[in-house]
Amino acid sequence: MFTTATAPLRFSLKLSNGSKIFQAQSQPIGSGAQGTVYLFHDQSGTEYAVKRLSIDVQSPTVSSSVKEKDFFKEVNGFCERLIYLEESEEEGEEDKCIIYLVMPLLEGTTLRSLLSEATPAEKSILCACILPETKIQLQDKKIDHRDLTDENILINKKNKKIYFIDFGLSENFGENFSEPYYLDTVILGEILEYLLKIKSFEGLEESIIEDLKAISDDLIKLRSSPSGAFNSLLTVFLEKIGDYKDQIRPDFSFFLIQSLIKMKKNSEKINTILEKLNDPQSILTSPDGMSLFEMARLNHRHDLIKSWIIKGWLPKNPLILSKFLGSCLQNNLMEIASLIINKQPRSLNNLNRVKDDQSNNILHYLFNHLETKNNFETKKHIYTFIENIFDKYPELFFEENINHLTPRLMLKSLDKRLSEVENPEEIDKLFIKNISKKLKAYDQYLTPGLSVFASKNQSVKSVKRKDMSSPFSCK
Repeated sequence: MFTTATAPLRFSLKLSNGSKIFQAQSQPIGSGAQGTVYLFHDQSGTEYAVKRLSIDVQSPTVSSSVKEKDFFKEVNGFCERLIYLEESEEEGEEDKCIIYLVMPLLEGTTLRSLLSEATPAEKSILCACILPETKIQLQDKKIDHRDLTDENILINKKNKKIYFIDFGLSENFGENFSEPYYLDTVILGEILEYLLKIKSFEGLEESIIEDLKAISDDLIKLRSSPSGAFNSLLTVFLEKIGDYKDQIRPDFSFFLIQSLIKMKKNSEKINTILEKLNDPQSILTSPDGMSLFEMARLNHRHDLIKSWIIKGWLPKNPLILSKFLGSCLQNNLMEIASLIINKQPRSLNNLNRVKDDQSNNILHYLFNHLETKNNFETKKHIYTFIENIFDKYPELFFEENINHLTPRLMLKSLDKRLSEVENPEEIDKLFIKNISKKLKAYDQYLTPGLSVFASKNQSVKSVKRKDMSSPFSCK
């Protein structure tokens, strides 16, 4: 679908916000029937894909480029349209209109390329995963792409995000049709049909091949929507997915679970498929797999996250787990945070590089979480974490929050709570004693009644005392 085209000389374009972007190379990075795409960058190094259209002023493409810009922006977040007039030097020839569509450079591999290197089982997963994305990103937004080839679908291997590009032929549903016509659905069916014709699925059971043929036929004849076809694939293929798990790499397992989350499948079904695919923890605890926790959180699938934690499917990498714990605390997901801390108390050990804007929230949560019923291991890690925060951000213990409570006052409240216990544990008494010493050491640097430091030259962070070492060590 790409053709060669003569590239213009290098130049710069000025965007609506006043910033400039510069052409990075004279050779195009791609071209299609309506234009040529070049690589640009701004002064910070951010890269852009700029599509150049050179057409007659009266051409309908001038107005259709507005649609192309709007559709791309709605689906991918940003697109700007710049238009210039190029007067003809030849008498009788129409003036030319030069249009530039400035888009972010989307990093990804084409679906065609991925299909060419995938196993039969992985090809089925890819086809299945594209279906819900088509519904979510296109059909739910009333966009009929109309050129949804395997070259116009990109998949980012790193974050597994799926992009749709090249909206030059796209239309809104109902605008030029008496009823919605899902051309995208037909094209997806044709892609699946093509893969079947060239025997791309050799190695799968014949019954599954027949079912795939029926699904592609339903898509082509508009007897099935993308979501309906996705559900059919789950029924006919995923029940036997365990038989093909050796053919499925972790990246493709990720695609599948990602789609199940987006399609709001119930936790039991997702977990059953995870167990059939492979060791669930190997999928969910890899650096990429941790994104599934974040994806579930962003999709408000708290039930799913809790089930993973209860089953012990937590990341083996403590830094990844701590990052997710911080995210839960920052977003006030206290029940999930409690489950993580109780299941893996050591996740707190790596949560000492917190941002200033969330440190106070984390401290308040931990003070509220501390109860005498906590076991020794959990208490030890929480106490150590609080002292680490004190050593790094001591000013937080004197700053008021929206409830006019400082962590210092909360410490006093904790002290009172523990004093009411008939036989407090030694670890509780040690913590209160040690942290009280730390707080007392800073009192002389505070203006009475205020939560600011008396001397600008004397930072609370610079105060050092011999009695500030922690009796708790978690190595």
